[in-house]
Amino acid sequence: MDKKAKLKELEKRYQDLLARWPAHSVKPEMIIEKEELEDEIAELKKAIAEEQASHVFDPKNRHKLKDEKRKMLLPPDETVAKLPVNPGDIILDYGAGIGYFTIPLAKRTGSSGMVYAVDISPEILKDLEEEVLRAGLSNVKAALVPGDGSLPEEFPEFDVIFLAMVLHELAEKEAVLSALTKKIKKQGKLIIIDWEKKETEFGPPVAHRVSVEEGVSYLEKAGLKLLQKMNVSAAHWGIIGIKE
Repeated sequence: MDKKAKLKELEKRYQDLLARWPAHSVKPEMIIEKEELEDEIAELKKAIAEEQASHVFDPKNRHKLKDEKRKMLLPPDETVAKLPVNPGDIILDYGAGIGYFTIPLAKRTGSSGMVYAVDISPEILKDLEEEVLRAGLSNVKAALVPGDGSLPEEFPEFDVIFLAMVLHELAEKEAVLSALTKKIKKQGKLIIIDWEKKETEFGPPVAHRVSVEEGVSYLEKAGLKLLQKMNVSAAHWGIIGIKE
């Protein structure tokens, strides 16, 4: 049983105990059980919070996102060339980072399209805006988001929502993907690229990764139909879902 399931079980036991709690003459064993449950719940919540924090990319390490070995393993232009992105598309790059894929996506959709690049880190977004400026692009809008799938009210619906190396970092994967799916146009697509769930030279610990099968499950739970599995690289999987 994973920690979240265990926490849910303990919280149910705690609520059941409170429902049986007498108004007077509480038995010592009930008091002990209540205190033990409270301690277990607090410890589990702390452990879950620490695990979730460890999933999130540290902005201090953003220089690693420009690593030449990374570009050889997952070349951004070649990767985007494989994607169902068309001129004029309105695209959301969710968890855009320094713009590793934002730049080629913006070039692909062209001046008649737009890429909305969002991230939870203001430091990283500043780097992204500098990269966009250097690339001479005028079809990128950067915005800070809280990371729960919610977006600024003025954002439109999207032809494509793109997540690269983001899914494994999300604490509430189902909730975030469900929220994002609401912003996809009918017949629009959700594209997810993430690390293979195995040891690789780069990337997060295997325990923090999501398998392609899990990715498909999250995609389908968000209400999308699997359109395609992609052969991205030896270290990455990719899937494309469509909103029917």
